[in-house]
Amino acid sequence: MKRIASFPSLLTLLACAACGPEAVEQAAPSPEVQTAALATPQWLAAAPALTALSDATGQVLVTGGPVGSASTAESELYAPKARAWSATAPLAVDRCLHTATELASGAVLVAGGSNTGMALASVESYNPASKTWSTLAAMNEPRSGHVAVRLPWGHVLVIGGNASTTVTTAELYDPVTNTWTPTGSLLKARSRFNATMLPTGKVVVTGGRDSTFDALTSTEVYNPATGTWFATGSMYTGRADHGAILMPDGRVLVAGGFQTVFPVTKYTSTAELYDPVTGTWTTTSNIEWTGRSDHTLNLLNSGLPIAVGGRFVAGLQFGAFSINGSNLYSPASGTWTYAGSLTTGRYFHESVVLPSGQLLTAGGESRTGGGMPVTTRLASAELYDPATSQWTSTASMLVPRANFTLTPLHTQEVLAVGCGPSGGPSAELYTP
Repeated sequence: MKRIASFPSLLTLLACAACGPEAVEQAAPSPEVQTAALATPQWLAAAPALTALSDATGQVLVTGGPVGSASTAESELYAPKARAWSATAPLAVDRCLHTATELASGAVLVAGGSNTGMALASVESYNPASKTWSTLAAMNEPRSGHVAVRLPWGHVLVIGGNASTTVTTAELYDPVTNTWTPTGSLLKARSRFNATMLPTGKVVVTGGRDSTFDALTSTEVYNPATGTWFATGSMYTGRADHGAILMPDGRVLVAGGFQTVFPVTKYTSTAELYDPVTGTWTTTSNIEWTGRSDHTLNLLNSGLPIAVGGRFVAGLQFGAFSINGSNLYSPASGTWTYAGSLTTGRYFHESVVLPSGQLLTAGGESRTGGGMPVTTRLASAELYDPATSQWTSTASMLVPRANFTLTPLHTQEVLAVGCGPSGGPSAELYTP
């Protein structure tokens, strides 16, 4: 039985089904195209059939066709390897606390971060088609723990960071010219804050902490037209390492975070909504169960925000512990509901929504125990199914990671970057 070399070959065969065997041979793909095929594909025997078709699972059934001078009714099933992690090309410089931003081209811009405690100005770009990295122009200054937002016209705004001191500056990356240009500085020095792009293309920065470690209530807005920042309404609660997300109605939801009232760190369960039209904040229901920080906040395809994991203080003598709960927020009722327990409590993790609508959560740290708590860096990953409100384990990453980035690609893969152990793969791909 004739085997088809790669997925692009299969597409060519289907497109030329009526062209005859000669046309199929002439349309063979180049080695470059074959190299870009899905990783670790697999062919499985299938019963003879009369048609060729594909389905939503990503599998493709090919049947019949010419074999030499004759025809066959045999069939084969092409099944890409699913729900698995695989190593991809390594970073030029491994890093933690960096940013990863998908560009309009589909490439991923990885900027700054830290390596062995030193903040980095270096920048790299990942090409999902060739699965390779390229070194780009460096930022104007080193940044670690900063925030990056892609603006509607394709430029990337990078804000703040905390090298040796809290950085107030911001700069813009132009992917066409591969250049960085300084833009207006924040009105207030802050680190461990959040930035959210509004429907107008402006960017609102919320909370964070200042150089004295106080959690900030202040917020400010970046106007790309003028390259300047202006103050907007203040939150009711100061918060850092909180969650922030743009909701479908144009408002911004912030939830959780921590406050330091020396020498005690408090974790808040409060949540607030920002209206960019009026520039004001209103309180909404608290997240259920407990205050938390270092959780993830994602918008599901249903339009409901989901808060996942985080850490909280169980007792002053033991410090913070990991949370295994998740909670859904309803914009209609303004209330939170429990969305099920993760298989492992985690913070410093990452979460992304997959094309299927499921939520992938991976990595982070888990801290559990009684009198002698144990902190474990995690490689494990799990999936949340909104249809059943259940969490299930999926394949673990190749190495444990925390304070890394997780970026969904246009190829439907997910790219995990950085902050793994020395000697391990600095980047890897998840195939849903």
